[in-house]
Amino acid sequence: MENNKNMEEMKSSVNEINGLLGLMERMKRFINKEGIKGTVTSLLTLFIAVSVGYFIINPGSFFERFERFSTEKHEEAIKEYSEEDSKTARD
Repeated sequence: MENNKNMEEMKSSVNEINGLLGLMERMKRFINKEGIKGTVTSLLTLFIAVSVGYFIINPGSFFERFERFSTEKHEEAIKEYSEEDSKTARD
């Protein structure tokens, strides 16, 4: 029983390695075909498209991050203002 389980794990790991090797071969062919500049441009375009798609599908995430950023900046400004105000009050 345990031997069959080990054999199944080995088969799945071999399939994963074959898939990874296939991906690496496709990447090599793409780089050879398009060149480094074309590959970097394609990856940058893909990254931008995925980022835009993510925020289109999930706009709440963008607004939460913006709100968190704005709140942090506001709190920093209040802290600086209160520190400067306390310094001037001492003088």
